[in-house]
Amino acid sequence: MADVVGAGVYSAATNPRIMATLNAPVGEVIVDRDFLHGRDQRTIELYRTFLIPTGASEVTIAKLPVELNGRIAAITLSRAECEGPASAGEKAMLGALMPAIAGAVEMAARFGQMEADSLVSALGRDGNAAIALGVGQRPVALSDQAERLLAHGHHLLLRHHRVHAALAHSDAVLSRAIEAIVADGSLSRGVRRIVLRSIVGDEPPLLAILSPVPSRGTASFAAASVLLTIAGGRLGPDHAVALMDGFDLTRAEAAVVMGLAGGLDLRAIARERGVSYETIRAQLRGAMAKTLTNRQSELVALVSSLFR
Repeated sequence: MADVVGAGVYSAATNPRIMATLNAPVGEVIVDRDFLHGRDQRTIELYRTFLIPTGASEVTIAKLPVELNGRIAAITLSRAECEGPASAGEKAMLGALMPAIAGAVEMAARFGQMEADSLVSALGRDGNAAIALGVGQRPVALSDQAERLLAHGHHLLLRHHRVHAALAHSDAVLSRAIEAIVADGSLSRGVRRIVLRSIVGDEPPLLAILSPVPSRGTASFAAASVLLTIAGGRLGPDHAVALMDGFDLTRAEAAVVMGLAGGLDLRAIARERGVSYETIRAQLRGAMAKTLTNRQSELVALVSSLFR
């Protein structure tokens, strides 16, 4: 699936079918040959690599008459290339079925939105900032705290109706984490923790937890695919990774910070890691420079505020 998405199967710039669907009138049934203008499908790299090998390169498409918060819905029916495109009768049959199909899709999408709203509402009761993210990092549900966080704009903000981290470095980390979760279509997609730094220098960063929205077999109609929450937790290996990504710490620097946050002093950390005390001091200085802290106590307070 990651290869298919990466090749641009769902990109209008790469896949003529997507562009044709976007431009088609609602309710009109079209087939490949309606918009390929006689081009040999085998000359289209995307088709040759991913679609033709399945033996189902002939596709009938219809844009459904449903409103999905600015998104469109379409149905595609594949058939073996050797059978050729759909006949006029088959296109008419799909057209007659469209109202019923559209109603089912709209109902499924409505339930998907209700699930996202319920999930965010439950998390928001504890005062957590929770955001359910859909396609393209678009927010589909927000807790009250998340709305205030976005309005504040120091850690997260809305840009072109999409959720972004306010600081460029944090935004790149956020995008990579979301892409990793979305690209892994399995039910065991992992939770990722990232540090969101503020655009205000003396304002402490926040720890964001990104997790996949549970799927119950209706993922195609789910309003959201990723859940972003701002909440604390116990120190663990994932937190070290978050520190490394969020502040560009090396693995050794993150280990020193985690040791201090766990209550160890520098000599104990040196013994635990089997290195010299001076090495640990140098790594501590590196971590303090990157986190813009001036004293060891400030660094510990910073980490404690993230992982409280």
